[in-house]
Amino acid sequence: MIPVTLQLRNFLSYGEDVPPLDFNEFDVACLSGSNGHGKSAILDAMTWALWGEARKAAGEKSPSDGLLRIGTPEMQVELVFDLEGDRYRVIRNYHRKTRRIRLDFHVFDENSHTYKSLSERTIGDTQKKITATLRMEYDTFINSAFILQGRVDEFTKKTPHKRKEILAEILDLSHYERLADLAKDRYKSANARQQGIEEQCKTIEEELQHQPEYAQKLAQVQQRLVEIDADVQTHETRRRTLEQQQADLRGKQAQFQDRTRQKKTLQEEASKLEEKTLRQQKQIAKVQELLAQESQILHAYQRYLDLQQQQERCEQQFRELSTCHKEQNELEKAIQQARTQIEKEQSAWQAKQAQEQQTLQEAQHVLQQAQAIEQGFHELQQARKQDEAWEETRSTVDALEREQRTLEKVVDQQKNQLSVELQSAMRYAAELQSLADKQPVREQEVQDCQAQVLRLESLEQERERNKEIGTECRARQDQLQAEQMRLQEQLQEAEEKLDLLLRSDTPQCPLCASDLAGQKKVDIEAHFRQEIQQIQAKGQELTRTIAEQASHLDRLRSQYAQLERQIKQLQPARERLLQAQNAFQESVNASEQLRARQPQIASLQARIEQNDYARAEHQRLAELQQKLLALAYNVKTHKALKQRLKTLQKFEGEYSRLETVRERQRHSLAALPAIEQELARLQALLDQRDYAPSEHKQLQDVLVRIAAIGYDEREHQRIQQEFRQLQHAPIHKAELEQAGKSLEVLQQGLSELRMEYEHKTASLADMDRQIAALEEELQGFAALEDELQQATTQLIALKRERDELLQARGTYENKHEHCQRLRVEWEQKQAEIQRTRKDCDIYGHLVQVFGKDGIQAYLIENAVPEIEDEANKILGRLTDNRTHITIESVKNLHSGGVKETLDIKISDELGTRSYEMYSGGEAFRVDFAIRIALSKLLAKRAGTKLKTLVIDEGFGTQDAYGLEQLVEAIKTISSDFEKILVITHLEALKNAFPVRIEVEKYPDIGSQYQIVH
Repeated sequence: MIPVTLQLRNFLSYGEDVPPLDFNEFDVACLSGSNGHGKSAILDAMTWALWGEARKAAGEKSPSDGLLRIGTPEMQVELVFDLEGDRYRVIRNYHRKTRRIRLDFHVFDENSHTYKSLSERTIGDTQKKITATLRMEYDTFINSAFILQGRVDEFTKKTPHKRKEILAEILDLSHYERLADLAKDRYKSANARQQGIEEQCKTIEEELQHQPEYAQKLAQVQQRLVEIDADVQTHETRRRTLEQQQADLRGKQAQFQDRTRQKKTLQEEASKLEEKTLRQQKQIAKVQELLAQESQILHAYQRYLDLQQQQERCEQQFRELSTCHKEQNELEKAIQQARTQIEKEQSAWQAKQAQEQQTLQEAQHVLQQAQAIEQGFHELQQARKQDEAWEETRSTVDALEREQRTLEKVVDQQKNQLSVELQSAMRYAAELQSLADKQPVREQEVQDCQAQVLRLESLEQERERNKEIGTECRARQDQLQAEQMRLQEQLQEAEEKLDLLLRSDTPQCPLCASDLAGQKKVDIEAHFRQEIQQIQAKGQELTRTIAEQASHLDRLRSQYAQLERQIKQLQPARERLLQAQNAFQESVNASEQLRARQPQIASLQARIEQNDYARAEHQRLAELQQKLLALAYNVKTHKALKQRLKTLQKFEGEYSRLETVRERQRHSLAALPAIEQELARLQALLDQRDYAPSEHKQLQDVLVRIAAIGYDEREHQRIQQEFRQLQHAPIHKAELEQAGKSLEVLQQGLSELRMEYEHKTASLADMDRQIAALEEELQGFAALEDELQQATTQLIALKRERDELLQARGTYENKHEHCQRLRVEWEQKQAEIQRTRKDCDIYGHLVQVFGKDGIQAYLIENAVPEIEDEANKILGRLTDNRTHITIESVKNLHSGGVKETLDIKISDELGTRSYEMYSGGEAFRVDFAIRIALSKLLAKRAGTKLKTLVIDEGFGTQDAYGLEQLVEAIKTISSDFEKILVITHLEALKNAFPVRIEVEKYPDIGSQYQIVH
């Protein structure tokens, strides 16, 4: 990725109108500016545009809020870059209020000379496309293309173990670690599955042992089922006979219950008929009584009709009167509103009159001070003219003083630069002096270490002799033990032959069947006994010899162990000798370099003491001082004038107020006559009631109509009271008319009720006879039900037993079939166990292959030479080929084995030393070389070429010579990169590159940059 242009808006310290940064104007450039002015913000803008990532505070999930310029609602970064012959553009925008990010990705089309969109539907998919195009993640980019502040020694300052972890991260070995973890998980899963299957097989085998038992119990259950089925058939026949008899009796019982209910119903109906007869008789008596009052009811009804007509007439008069009163109220209200409106206008004109009179009084008070105010205002104008003259002089003085401060800053910077060079030279000289002072001590250390090494070599030779003697002794002991075993076999064989000979009662030999009659058997016995004694004597002698050899071997082992302890104590002597020799040579070289450094230090001290620097700036400072004296600007006089201006400032407002008051006085004097005339007119209207004339006339007409209605409220109330007392008269008249019609009907109904009652009484007598006959037939029903219950209980018990047997038969059939299925399953499980064992073997092997001692160790071993070669190329340019490094991936142990490590050894004219023994400047050169090598390796592993390098690191540890070499190295490696940016604040480095990007921060517009060639 090669940046082409960068456009920022409201990003960190950069504001709105920031011109685009054109990377085409340089190949190597220095990015300089004061701390906090926005140098590193340019790098953050590039990473934020490409990945949405940048520096952020700890705990922040997203950097966007922290990157937005304070006080602005939105920020945007646009980055155009080239990659493998194509040009791309990324625009990333963030809005604080909605917290939304907009991301656009384009590619330049050569044919149409326009950008075409590559953006996906979502921001996440677009980001994935950008990352895939770059073939690099954010972390990979900043660890390769960026050498950030404080991170140049991130690799070298770590322990060997941590270095190995960092290198593993660079090589992305975590992928293999994940594969190893995945293989472990698969191994555990396969192993657990195998154990689970084996447990299942054990369970199946235990269940299969019960299969014969299930078959036997199944046969027993089937035999009992045959017997139970016969018993159930017999009991069901008997129960059906009893149930038929029960059904017949239940029919009789239903008839009995029905007749009983009918009897009860007849009794209730007869009782109701008796009650209805009594009610009918009472109603006939009531009707006859009502007919006797006919004349009184008709008279009351006629009076009711008369009162009804009188009440309607009074209510009509009341409604007309209410309408007139409503009109009267509305007219009186309208007349009062008209008067109120005139009174409001009168109050408003009175308020205007009072306001104008108040204005005249206030104007009179201000006009009394007119002369003093006009005098003060004149003095204020004179003082302002004097202040303008002083301000012009002060502006000239400020410009001269700013130039003076700028020149003084340049003088101080050059002095500080000389001081830094002097301090660096003196620090290096002090380091050299410290090394030179150690020369006698280190020479003595070399002699002491040489003596220890000689003693160590002597002990090692003695240990080798001891080892040879011990080897011979063990070989002799093994021979003697073999001889002892052979004698033991001969002794056992001879004793067995003698035992056979002694136990034999026949004259034949038990071994060869030869004749052993007489003295011959005795001679053979004596021969065997003599042979046994000789073997035993040899065995005893051999045992003593073996014991002596074992004792000798123990002494040799003790001596060997003592030699080992002494050698182990002296083992570090060789390494200490090498270190002491290197240290002694370092002190010798330091003495020579110290003598060569003394003239340079003296020259720097003389220049500082004699002010031999910035001569043109010193001369210009003297000229500026003369100009300042000629201007004769007096701060105290100007300050006093400023104070007088503050005192006279009040007269400006008072003069303006005076003019306003005079204008108001003229206006009030002109307005008062018209106000007084209007007030007199309104008062005349009120006094003469000359308002709302039509409403007054309508009110008089309404009052005349009220008098003509003639409504009497007391008479109306009396009529209403009497009318309420006669409100039931219409009801009584209707009842009278109905009574005349219903008397004959009621008398006929009474006769019918009496006839129906006699019929019900006869039906009840017949029902009693039927109920008595049914009671006699139902006397044996209880005994029959008991017998049926007993038969049913026996049948239920038999069926329950049959159901249990059927369930048991199903259970044993299922178990028997289950055992058959389990046998098939057991065979399948055995085959699956073989497959899982194979999986365990495969995944176990993969765990080793993908582990730290497998592919990971192989890749690290192959990467180390790449880092060494690249770092040594750069280090050779930095040190004139005086220094090179070696990275050891394994280290020999004193015990004879090896240990994995990642030690950095540095070789120079003083010898080979560890990284930790080097000073700040020397260590920085090594850090820089290794860091560049790691960056190239990381980019190579990511599948892309590293074309851009940004160095954001302090160089304060380098002396003038080191800085010169560093600049030369950067220029030398510039051919490996398309763009190199070096961020620094050192003046010595600012002018060392052909192009400089100056960054400066302004309070109002924010940071700005300028390319200086």
